Amino acid sequence: MPHTRRQFLGATAATTLGLSTLLSGSTAAQVDPSEWEYKPDHVALSFPRDELEAYQPKFETSRDARQKAIGLYGYKADSEEWDKTVYAYWFRYAFQDSATDSLGTISQLVSSGPDSHFRDHEPSYIFVDPDGTPDKAVVTGYHHFALDIPFNDEAVWTEDRLSGTRSHVNLSVVDPWHHYQTVPPPAEDSQATLLESQFELSNWLEARDGWKDNGFYSHSHGPAIENPSVMYDKRDTWWADGTIDKQFAPLWIRFGLGGARDSDDLRVEDS
Repeated sequence: MPHTRRQFLGATAATTLGLSTLLSGSTAAQVDPSEWEYKPDHVALSFPRDELEAYQPKFETSRDARQKAIGLYGYKADSEEWDKTVYAYWFRYAFQDSATDSLGTISQLVSSGPDSHFRDHEPSYIFVDPDGTPDKAVVTGYHHFALDIPFNDEAVWTEDRLSGTRSHVNLSVVDPWHHYQTVPPPAEDSQATLLESQFELSNWLEARDGWKDNGFYSHSHGPAIENPSVMYDKRDTWWADGTIDKQFAPLWIRFGLGGARDSDDLRVEDS
């Protein structure tokens, strides 16, 4: 993301008017993240529910994923040094099968045993221009490796909460790993189940300390969690440098292992 000072545009388009209406009903988070290690001072984090709901992805899921799902958590990140706003979402599940579990002996070598784990957290970040139009989505396309979904891919973006703008990216949750593939919006007579109809959006800022204390982000790149702009184009993955996940997953992707065959073209494959 280019780090230039934000230019606030005049609100004349229907998109901007729609966003202004949402802003008037927003609620700020009662959380002070000023001491968080990886959040720069110039970055403001908040929880304006209406804005976040206006951009949250539409998740198409199986019955198994719905049974494991706990909830969707979100926050907004903004800065005068950015030319985009980030709406960040984390879907939480009770359990996840690991990418390595299907590899047999290889799983033992790379992770000291099967790596299925209690609790699972899957990210999706929506980058939005000052006029309220999405620029692109960056989501976990496979085991926390980034998948870029540009707004000009009209087949997978749909209008709903924000009048005049296709603000929702449509994602299919891939069983049993819970990473995302892009899908077109379901037809009117479709039997697909969208998760937002089952869960009210929760405040990630309030959940963050508990998740961190329980080690859910212990292998993550800290700035990718608290300063989401770094995922715009600076990194291929949410994993921290030096972790086994970051080192071995490109090999799994190359050979189509551990769910990699059920993934779209990932950023790491283009680097």
